[in-house]
Amino acid sequence: MEASLLAASHAASDGIDVPAGPHGIALLEEVWAQFRKRESWPSWHELRRPLKRAQVDPKVALDQLSEQLLITTARARTWRDGWPSGSVKLSLAALAHLPDGAAFLRSLFVLIDLLAEIQERQVSLNGQPATVHESDLHDLRRQRFPKTPDRWLSVDEFIYDEPWCIGGSIGNGWAGTASTIIVDHRVHLFVGCKDINDYWRRRQRLIADAISQAKQGSPGSSPLGRVHPSIAQVSAELFADGHYTDAVLRAFKAVEHRVQQVTGSNEIGQRLMNSTFGGTNPQLDVARTAGPSTPGERDGYKMLFIGAMTGLRNVRAHGDHPPDNVDEARDAIAFASLLMRRIDRAVDLRAESTNEAATAGRATDGTR
Repeated sequence: MEASLLAASHAASDGIDVPAGPHGIALLEEVWAQFRKRESWPSWHELRRPLKRAQVDPKVALDQLSEQLLITTARARTWRDGWPSGSVKLSLAALAHLPDGAAFLRSLFVLIDLLAEIQERQVSLNGQPATVHESDLHDLRRQRFPKTPDRWLSVDEFIYDEPWCIGGSIGNGWAGTASTIIVDHRVHLFVGCKDINDYWRRRQRLIADAISQAKQGSPGSSPLGRVHPSIAQVSAELFADGHYTDAVLRAFKAVEHRVQQVTGSNEIGQRLMNSTFGGTNPQLDVARTAGPSTPGERDGYKMLFIGAMTGLRNVRAHGDHPPDNVDEARDAIAFASLLMRRIDRAVDLRAESTNEAATAGRATDGTR
C-alpha cells in the first residue's frame, strides 16, 4: 500500500490524477489483481467479497478516484445494499499507481512501436487509417522484439480508449487480445515512450491540440472532425479524454438547450421537440426541400429530434446505459452536430422571413 502511495505522489507532477485515500488505492489494486488473473475486467459483484474482506467502502473508494483512473458505470447506476452493479475498468493512468504496472506498460509500448511501423507501411499504399491484424503484429514482434513473451497481456483492453486508436475488434486469439486494431497517424506521436509519465505528457499535448482544433472547426487531427462549434465546445474535451458517454450526453443536452433558447420554451425532451418541430407551421422549420416532399421532411426531422432525446440523451442521463465505445460515440456526436446545424438554418430562415415581412410592411406604409 505504501509503495502505491509513493508512486501516486511521484506521478502527480505529470498530470496523472492521484487516488485521494486508501480505499481508492485498494479498489485499484483489487481490480488489477482480478484482471491479471483472468485477462478480463471484473464486475462489482465479483469485487464485492474481496473488498468486504479488506473493509473497503465502495462509495468512499469511488469518491477517492477520478474518472481518469477508474472507468465504471457505477456512478450512474442504482446501488443496492450499499453496492453498485455493472463493470469496472482501469485506465492507463491507473497503472502509475500499481507496483507491477510498469511491466504491463512495457508490453504496451512495444505494441505502439509495432503499430506505428505497420501504419506507416499501410498509409504509403492507400493513405487511410491502418487496420492491423494480430498475425501482422505476431510476425513483426518476432522480428523486432524476439525476447518479448509469446503470450502478451491483453493490452487491447486499454488501447481502445486511447486517442490514437480509432476502432478495432476483439477476437479469440491471444486469450482475448484484439484481432484487429485500427490506428491513424497519431500513433507515431507515442513511439519510443519510456514510461507512463512520458506517455501521459505526450497524450495531454495531443488532447490539447485536438480540443483546440475541434473548437475552431478544423478537421485536422481532431478526433471529432468538423463538428458544429457548439457541440465541440461541450464534447471535444470529454471525447478526446476517453469519456465517450459523457461526451454524447453533453452534445444532446446542448441541442436541447439550443431549442429551448430559440423558442423560449421551458419544456424538455420529447415534449419540447414535438411542440417545436410538429404541425404544418412549426416554430422552427428545418426542412430544406420545397414542394410535396416538405411535409415528410419536417415530420422526419421532428422524429429525429424526438429520438435524439428519448434514445440518446435520456438513456445516458437517467438510464442504465453501458459505456459508449469510440466509434458509436463519434457517430452520435456527429448526429447531434447535424441537428444543431439544422437549428441554425431554421433560425436564419426565420430571421430572413421576419426581415422580409418588415421590409414589405414599410413599403406598404410608404405607398399610403
